[in-house]
Amino acid sequence: MYWIDEQTLKIDSVNVLIPKYCQFLKDELSSLHEFLREIVMFNIPVNDFENLCNLGSFGNATGYPSTGNNPLFPKNADFYGRDPSAFLLNHNAHIFLTHIIKHQQLGLDQTIPVHDILAPRVNSTQIKWNCDKCHEWLSEVHAAWERAYCLYHVTSGLPARVTEEVSLRITHSHLGPTNLFIVNGKLQTRSDYNKTSSSSGLHKYITRVLHPCLAHIFLVLLMCVRPLELQILKGIDAGDEHVDFIYTTMLFASWGKGWDSKEAGEVFRAWLSDGFGGELKAGIALYRQFAVALQRQWLYKTDGSVWTNPEQGTQSNESQFEAVSLWWQTNLQLDQL
Repeated sequence: MYWIDEQTLKIDSVNVLIPKYCQFLKDELSSLHEFLREIVMFNIPVNDFENLCNLGSFGNATGYPSTGNNPLFPKNADFYGRDPSAFLLNHNAHIFLTHIIKHQQLGLDQTIPVHDILAPRVNSTQIKWNCDKCHEWLSEVHAAWERAYCLYHVTSGLPARVTEEVSLRITHSHLGPTNLFIVNGKLQTRSDYNKTSSSSGLHKYITRVLHPCLAHIFLVLLMCVRPLELQILKGIDAGDEHVDFIYTTMLFASWGKGWDSKEAGEVFRAWLSDGFGGELKAGIALYRQFAVALQRQWLYKTDGSVWTNPEQGTQSNESQFEAVSLWWQTNLQLDQL
């Protein structure tokens, strides 16, 4: 792997044009945004979609929150663990489901109250789900999560280990504290993963800030799609006994289960190969080398405004991590979206 010129990186026998790669990322972000609105959310009106899950409507984290102080579901924190349906209940999901009911999708119609669908009780109206349509929809939700994961892996700085990413949590649990936060109007992950912490006793927290477009995608998937997805999985007997815990705890979950690193790696390999035009079979390990090469090239040309010395990119405080994420997104030309 070596640079032919400032815009062309040769990997094996393949020339990777960096502007073309950056355009792929921009196109993929825009395409996923539209896929989510048109396909996963049944062509919900553009204005309604854009107004869903506004970052300004969520509370900001101050420090590390207590168990009951969840950034996405603060009013429902008491329901976590004992009533997953009520925990995931929120007004964004109501808006999405009202649209589905209006257009009679997935076997739903206007005779069924929204609350009976999202948080059913013993005496709630029984729903006759259209199993074929539900399976198709679950597949589309899974595809949206796959693409969102790949974009998260490549747009917020040097990538994390896959084992770290698939362990990210949206709530506290016996597995550990939440890793998803909203700080200063930006969605970010704070990872507490460190493969040497068990032996050293030292923990390093790494913050990654999501691009605004990707943040919106993640929030819609979590706040609007996941509450309905959980009820469909239960309604068509597609989820296992752990589905409640998984869907209220893990960030990356679909088809009724949390992801593992092997699955995520295979997804990423196929996605990145498309990004390189299909000429290069690139997986997680090769992408890491590619990302390092990109960062070194950018650092060579930087004016020093991002950090005083390159080592600070992995050692400094949260504001420094945020600056690195934003610097990456700017160099990838995602600030032009």
